[in-house]
Amino acid sequence: MKDDTLYQIKDELQLQFMFLKTAQGVFTAGPFCTCLFSQNDCLRVLTRLQLPLQLQRELNSYRAKYPLINEHSAISIVENVLKTTQLFTGNLVLETLDYTQLAMQPEATSMHLEYHAQIEQHYATEKNFMKAVQQGDAACAIECLRKQQQEFLAAKK
Repeated sequence: MKDDTLYQIKDELQLQFMFLKTAQGVFTAGPFCTCLFSQNDCLRVLTRLQLPLQLQRELNSYRAKYPLINEHSAISIVENVLKTTQLFTGNLVLETLDYTQLAMQPEATSMHLEYHAQIEQHYATEKNFMKAVQQGDAACAIECLRKQQQEFLAAKK
């Protein structure tokens, strides 16, 4: 590892880690996820890794243990922690090491954008639900709950 280089590493299960070597030692962050996994995503990863498809539930449970955060925010958090604690005050060089297969990259990017839109929609629905409850609009609140249930069922597929 080179000094003053922040290594962003994506493993085969699409978990991410960050490592920085400084004169004071090695700083690590992670693991964290940058996208949600659908059932199809799990099946693709298991197939690519030649693992039994019956491990789908375990893979989803394993990934659910880690926070969901976008890459830009993760890098910003790491930079702020390093500067606040004065572990590193220089300019970071970012180097990405991706251990997932290249064939999956374009699809993963489009999936990430799709999930991002779904998450934004979910929070908008939740905000409308809270507003309806505050205003005593039971019909609107029930409609928001139904919409959230449909979003949840769609995400499970």
